[in-house]
Amino acid sequence: MSARARKWLGVLAALGVVGAAAALWVHTKARRRLERVHRVHSDVPSVSRAEPERRAASVARGEHLVHARYGCAHCHGEDLGGGFMLDESAMGRWPAPNLTRGEGGLPADFDLSDWDKAVRHGVRRDGTASVMPSQDFAAMSDEELLDIVTYVRSLPPVDRELPPRSFGPVGTLLLALGELQLAAESLASRTEHPTRPPHEAPTAEFGAHLAQTCIACHGRSFAGGPIRGGAPDWPPASNLTAHADGLATWTFEDFERLMREGERPDGTTVRTPMREVTQLGRRMSGTELRALWAFLRSLPEMPAPR
Repeated sequence: MSARARKWLGVLAALGVVGAAAALWVHTKARRRLERVHRVHSDVPSVSRAEPERRAASVARGEHLVHARYGCAHCHGEDLGGGFMLDESAMGRWPAPNLTRGEGGLPADFDLSDWDKAVRHGVRRDGTASVMPSQDFAAMSDEELLDIVTYVRSLPPVDRELPPRSFGPVGTLLLALGELQLAAESLASRTEHPTRPPHEAPTAEFGAHLAQTCIACHGRSFAGGPIRGGAPDWPPASNLTAHADGLATWTFEDFERLMREGERPDGTTVRTPMREVTQLGRRMSGTELRALWAFLRSLPEMPAPR
């Protein structure tokens, strides 16, 4: 073997060692984030829904919350028997659990405290982080959580087994670099939640409560931009403020058409993940849509991040 060939073999071997070390670092960092145990102080008041009238009202409210406000069916399926948040080879397979009492569903002793940890803190029953976007649900009130649980428990059992969670190469890398959000890391220690939601009226206050489910994509400023941890083909989230590159020229009627039909004023249609949001918009009341619009119009104008 020539000296030049030996030199290149040495270079390739060195690159292989560097690559193996980098891969080991990525997998170790990602695993540590996923295996970290988070302690949650769950203090959800137990409110009785024993009376038939109160229980029926709670089930009705819970159904509306699930299908019109919080979008649970997007991931867990219309029957809430389980589905996938994401199913891509690059990012991974992230199952959304079967929420019913059927085969493969929630165990019989899954109580309100477990629901609180999962929904509002992003923490699984064993204390590790889930990939559920709980930042969208952190402002959910105790009353709303109870209504949702009451509704889910009223559903017929669905027998559906789901595979375990897995991460692809891109998902693992994003975990290691901290680019993939794990809600538990910021929400596990949170101890304060509203007891009840704001009064339902076409006000910015009520709209602000509803808009909490928009934060994961549009950001806390609602100025939009690239969606952290989203699928590679997702477009940037739109700017929802009244800035020139946002909703400056929009009317309420434009906003309502987008939310109910998925069509912008220029005639273009929305793409995933906003396309799924229109399924909620069709079921929202006029009061809810006007409250959302009032809130968005109250925001300071901000340019979309680049």
